[in-house]
Amino acid sequence: MWLPADAIQGLSVGGQEHDYKLLGDPDPLWIRRVTKDGYGFYPQASPILHISPGTPLQYFTRMLLMERLHSFLRCELEGFVRQHGQISIVTRQIYIPGRPLTEEVCDDSPKRALRLIEIWFQRRGFEKLYLSQSIGPSMAWYHREQNIAVFDAKPQNLLIWEDTLFPVDVIPVQPTGLLLKKILAAL
Repeated sequence: MWLPADAIQGLSVGGQEHDYKLLGDPDPLWIRRVTKDGYGFYPQASPILHISPGTPLQYFTRMLLMERLHSFLRCELEGFVRQHGQISIVTRQIYIPGRPLTEEVCDDSPKRALRLIEIWFQRRGFEKLYLSQSIGPSMAWYHREQNIAVFDAKPQNLLIWEDTLFPVDVIPVQPTGLLLKKILAAL
């Protein structure tokens, strides 16, 4: 599962969690994602509900839950690489040729992107979480029947393609214990 260093050459700078590379010639078919500075983020319940650095297990759990949000979001583990003195996880998923939802913001409706997110989650049975400002504006949702909470569902973490939203960089979790209790209290 150890990949050679050249597997991650030519990466484009991504957000806080990943750098990436489009794979496929001439048209991209996959996007390779390489973790940086740890293993992403994960919600924690103590002492207050907040987002903090995740563990490798939490990262893998998130990747498995992505497919429950949309079948196009299935992630595959490619392996691991050593870079900058740490181990990075390398995954890939189907390339979605959309554009960031942030580009949907119009002068006549500056909240259009947020409304599209609300509609997308509500149509799928999610309820909005009303969280304190300690983790930022409420960009989190919860589905009771599936016991899936989704954090960081902000416009820059969703793509739009052919009028369909794809939450490509959100934080899905299946909460238990104190985390579940705090989520239920935020509905």
